[in-house]
Amino acid sequence: MSLPDSSSSAGPSSAPPVSALNTAAVTGNTPEKHVRKATLSPRHYSPAILVGHKEHTDPNNSTAYTEDQVKRWVEFRRMCDAIPELGAHERKWLDTPCLYRYLRARKWNLEKAFHMIRDTLKWRKDFGVVELMMGDLSAIEKESATGKMYIHGKDLTGRPIMYMKPRLQNTKDADTQIRHLVYTLERCVAETGSGVEKLVLVIDFKGYSIMNAPSFSQQRQ
Repeated sequence: MSLPDSSSSAGPSSAPPVSALNTAAVTGNTPEKHVRKATLSPRHYSPAILVGHKEHTDPNNSTAYTEDQVKRWVEFRRMCDAIPELGAHERKWLDTPCLYRYLRARKWNLEKAFHMIRDTLKWRKDFGVVELMMGDLSAIEKESATGKMYIHGKDLTGRPIMYMKPRLQNTKDADTQIRHLVYTLERCVAETGSGVEKLVLVIDFKGYSIMNAPSFSQQRQ
């Protein structure tokens, strides 16, 4: 999945740019006792949690922005605020740390950063991210039943940990599986605290085989 940072890009033709987090991938075996069903409650998809970011000027707690970079952020904010038909959720999503991430990802090039963020907004609208998080979760509950993908705890730096266990695949519909992935990633974003812009992805390949592998078309998505 393409996630905006200084070394990757996102757009309609790439995998869905769900969030502007970087990803650390780790593989290994995780104890079965840690498998648990996703807890689906209103707080998991309320408007406040859906955003998942706090307003702060220094998302990394270590980045000292130059005067020129701050000026570029001010102009970028003006450009984003001028995007027509932005809803309340989109405006909340376009918070200060989000805009800084897109600027950094495109090396402070306003035109490229704006194009990237427009593509992200278009994908989120076309996919229906807000509707997914705030709508009927019965399909997500079915996908979550075996514990094939879930969020559990944080590492020592505060990054939420997302687990995947392909051997526990329990459905066949690729579209629903992708919606489950997007839901889980959005939940992971919601777990990040102030100054956290990364997540840890742990993939347990124990028992993995062609029988539970996603199709090539699904992998391209």
